Amino acid sequence: MRHSQTILRWSLSILLATTTAALVPAAAAAQTGPEVGIGIGHLTMTNDDGGRFAASPVNLRVAAPLSEAWSIEGIVTVEHRQAYGASTTEGLYGALFKRHFNASAVWSPFLTVGAVGIYQSVVTRGWTEAGASPPFYAALGGGARQRLGERISAEESLEEIFLLWFPAGFRATASLSIRIGSEHR
Repeated sequence: MRHSQTILRWSLSILLATTTAALVPAAAAAQTGPEVGIGIGHLTMTNDDGGRFAASPVNLRVAAPLSEAWSIEGIVTVEHRQAYGASTTEGLYGALFKRHFNASAVWSPFLTVGAVGIYQSVVTRGWTEAGASPPFYAALGGGARQRLGERISAEESLEEIFLLWFPAGFRATASLSIRIGSEHR
């Protein structure tokens, strides 16, 4: 139970920080407002105890612009499945800094760097087990964004996840994002 509370505190802290940053306008020359996104993807990770899991989770994110070229986003992935009488929820959470190249263009590539952690909760009829790691894994990657309208964009990204210099997994996503603020000029 303590591990579940720890993961909840880390996730809420990251989402609260990025949401707060999203509500404070930055002083960029032509910056877009904060946005929320939801998507699907694939996550393969090695747990702290050496176990491995693969999931096709739902991806949630809240992004806040820091400047015209940089943003920060809080991310959470959630995968739930049932097998052999056990209900398992697992995923990844963390914060990513994103470097946009030509952010005002219709199509824009980006690079990401950040820190992530993993969590897992297993519930059966007779027992419950939950665990989480602090966001000590490094995430490095990139992707591209395609603007579909004034406030809507599609995004594809791929991040490799490392523990020190050892590869520990990867995350691939495709998502839709909606800008919830206005442009600041």
